[in-house]
Amino acid sequence: MLCNKKIKAQVNQMYREPVPIDFTWVIFMGINRLGFTMQQVEKMYFGEWQDFFEVYKKVYNFETSKQLYCEEEEEKIASINDL
Repeated sequence: MLCNKKIKAQVNQMYREPVPIDFTWVIFMGINRLGFTMQQVEKMYFGEWQDFFEVYKKVYNFETSKQLYCEEEEEKIASINDL
């Protein structure tokens, strides 16, 4: 397995040992949660997979908190007196 070689900016994480990437879990999440085929996950860059997974986590947290999907409405100013 490969190790995470990303350089961390924090000092306290400089002395931590690199954590190996579990490719079985990456492929499992890519197929079952993100909806890709095995061939698509295997050919995907790991950074691209991480971007998709970050979006998935946001959507999953949003759905489990049972919030409604609504667009944020900006307040419209009707006159100068409303400022």
